[in-house]
Amino acid sequence: MYRKFRELIAKNKFDELKKLEINVNNKFNWVRDVFEDINVKDHPEDIALIWEDEKETIEFTFLRLKQNSNSMLNFLRNKGVEEQDIIAFQMPLLP
Repeated sequence: MYRKFRELIAKNKFDELKKLEINVNNKFNWVRDVFEDINVKDHPEDIALIWEDEKETIEFTFLRLKQNSNSMLNFLRNKGVEEQDIIAFQMPLLP
């Protein structure tokens, strides 16, 4: 289903998106089911995010975002944060 969404969006077939039935199970996980299983797996070198300020532009691929996210996750786990713990932190708007 998610691959179909991505395909229709890439082909600018937005009217067909309205016709798709959405079936999401109770264990849906966006990172696992969409980000990693489709975007990272099928399109690792595609641009996922563009960060820009007045001085520079930095592009992040899906693979690089996964690698950066895993680094953050490993840091938190090494500090004792466990799955389903609730955390809050503030970060600057920098890549």
